[in-house]
Amino acid sequence: MASDYQVVIKDIDQGTSAPYGAIIQEVIARKLSMTSCHLMYESRNCNFEAHHLAKHASSLDVGRHIWLGMPYDPVNISVNIISLDV
Repeated sequence: MASDYQVVIKDIDQGTSAPYGAIIQEVIARKLSMTSCHLMYESRNCNFEAHHLAKHASSLDVGRHIWLGMPYDPVNISVNIISLDV
């Protein structure tokens, strides 16, 4: 997994208890439960698609969403997926 926030990647690698330490500990626990997981820093210039997707997703209501086309294009409207217990 890649992130453009170098400090967070460092905190996860070192297990730092930053102000967001609970989130760091959850990421570490999930990482350890995977067969293989590598976290790395990638500058925003290199991962602009992920940046736009995260920025767009942060403006949506809670729930599951799927994007058709470019997520930051206002013409493409996200579709909220409602899951029903069957």
